[in-house]
Amino acid sequence: MNNKLFHHILEEKSIFWSDDLPFVATLVIAQIREIEPNNNSFFLQDVFKNKADKNFALDLFRKSIMHNKEFEEVIVQKAKNWDLDRIAIMDQLLIKMALCEILYMEELPIKVSMNEYIEIAKYYSTSKSKVFINGLLDNAVKQFTKAGKIKKIGRGLIN
Repeated sequence: MNNKLFHHILEEKSIFWSDDLPFVATLVIAQIREIEPNNNSFFLQDVFKNKADKNFALDLFRKSIMHNKEFEEVIVQKAKNWDLDRIAIMDQLLIKMALCEILYMEELPIKVSMNEYIEIAKYYSTSKSKVFINGLLDNAVKQFTKAGKIKKIGRGLIN
């Protein structure tokens, strides 16, 4: 963990290495501690707390990919005077995932989805991204609500 060369190599691979390293190190160390003597192999366990978390992540991933073109069209429409290739890739990904939750994950409140991706943008994107993402999502939600595209199940999920 304190090896400078190791940190340099990780930094070359990802700008988020400092965020990921403690998490990965904790997982690996826990796995190493579980190795039984005379057992020459081990497998890393799932990184999800439970099956529901894993299913949620897979569902979000699959639906985001499945509706990618639709989400790109929304971004282009709402980001007036901006070509898609001029919008930071991280911002595009966050917007697409938020749109996926808003439109296709009926059990999640709209405000929770919006706030989550705005918070993620503060941490992982540019200083202006949170404002851009918030504005774009807010406009999209207004349009979707007016058009009746948002289908949420349960009390209090729309507002």
